[in-house]
Amino acid sequence: MVVSNTGTTDATGLAMMIELPAEVFWEGLPNDSDWTCPESVPDAGQTVRCTLAELKAGEWVEFAVSLRATGATQGRVIKATLTADRGFSASGQTTIGIGTLPMCRGTEWRQYTWYSKGAMVFYEDPSAPGYWNYERKNTSISLIRPSRFEARWTRIGACVAP
Repeated sequence: MVVSNTGTTDATGLAMMIELPAEVFWEGLPNDSDWTCPESVPDAGQTVRCTLAELKAGEWVEFAVSLRATGATQGRVIKATLTADRGFSASGQTTIGIGTLPMCRGTEWRQYTWYSKGAMVFYEDPSAPGYWNYERKNTSISLIRPSRFEARWTRIGACVAP
């Protein structure tokens, strides 16, 4: 989910409340998240509160989480409510759909390899378990893994390695 500040003043005191249905567990945030949330919540079906001190006017921030589902969760709803200082409030929800991840595209990332702008690679990311597709932002040799160098790579999404 992307949170955007389309106003003309900075937003402060942002809080995101995530209401998890039964049999859905909170696993935490990616390591590079700007949000502050509990590392783990021991029980399923809880409401989790995350905070962000400030979001400048005209800027946006991603809110991505890791969840684990057990049992029959197909069709259940996860609700999110965002609040900020000065009385701002917005909410949304998503319905759980059980499916499969797409196959990874391109080649597996290799250090000391020349990649052209737009090249697709996949990489097993230790900071966000599993394989992820990445797209190269410029043409050059790649020395640092994609998950550690956002200036050169765009994370596209999780995938299943061939």
